[in-house]
Amino acid sequence: MKSKCNCFILITLAILIALPACAFAAQNFDAVIVRGDIPVDMLVAQAYTSKAGIPLVTVTQKRLIDELEEELEGYKEQGYTDVLIIGGTEAIPKSIESKLDNIGMTSTRIWDWNRYGTSARVAMTLWSSAETVVVTQGNAGELMLAARTAIEYNSPLLITEPDELPEAVETAIERLGATRIILIGDASNSVKKDLANLGGLQQTNVRPIKREDPKKSTFLVIGLIIGGLAVFLVSSLWGAMMFRKKSVPAEALEDDEQTIINLIEQSKGKLRQEALPKLTGFSRPKVSRIVAELRKMKTVVREKKGKTYVLRLSKK
Repeated sequence: MKSKCNCFILITLAILIALPACAFAAQNFDAVIVRGDIPVDMLVAQAYTSKAGIPLVTVTQKRLIDELEEELEGYKEQGYTDVLIIGGTEAIPKSIESKLDNIGMTSTRIWDWNRYGTSARVAMTLWSSAETVVVTQGNAGELMLAARTAIEYNSPLLITEPDELPEAVETAIERLGATRIILIGDASNSVKKDLANLGGLQQTNVRPIKREDPKKSTFLVIGLIIGGLAVFLVSSLWGAMMFRKKSVPAEALEDDEQTIINLIEQSKGKLRQEALPKLTGFSRPKVSRIVAELRKMKTVVREKKGKTYVLRLSKK
């Protein structure tokens, strides 16, 4: 009986020891979606996507544009299904999760009540360990350098308050086992002391922008304005002439674009976009890119018909 109890205790201890390793094992994703107009979230995400070699998808209008949805459909067809969303529902609404679900992709969301907590959660979710971490306040002029440094070291990017090291950030550094902490920009002595206690603190000061002579700057600005106006007038006149044309010069089209143009012309405006991969042998992402380019050139118009898109020519 006593030996059974001892055995049970040993098994329980083994499970408890193993739990942290399981709980903090890094997760892997095939793509990351983030708000492109929230620089902190975007650059925190970029530190991971650069390391993992996966796409960083930025959303600026709180929705997936049609072209992006098509790209994700093609991406999913290649076997990539796991998408990470960084940010709360106020930044990236649940409707985007529903879109991903309709495509057949699985989404996971990471967020916290502030940027400090979000950066810490991203670090603990996507890195199982990190010898180096990069810490910054996330101010203008510091954030880009901090993100670049994190990418160079394949390390997470953590955001701190100027006068106090957030508890979430401290926890992330401890769990990652970092032995080198690179501080970009300045912080209070209290923050520096806390970081030094957590690992080898390495201070990197951001160099101030060199101020130009105001008189030189004034002449430069005037010159740029005059030059810009001249370019604008010339390009406007040229553009007006181009837009009057009802056709596009053949040399302006690449071979793949011409192939799709020919198919649309043969269909007499009844060609479904989803039929193009089979007709051309192109992948769905490639078809989406070509159609997007032709639409930018205002050569092709795309109309929604039920659950599909129909293409027609707007110019010869």
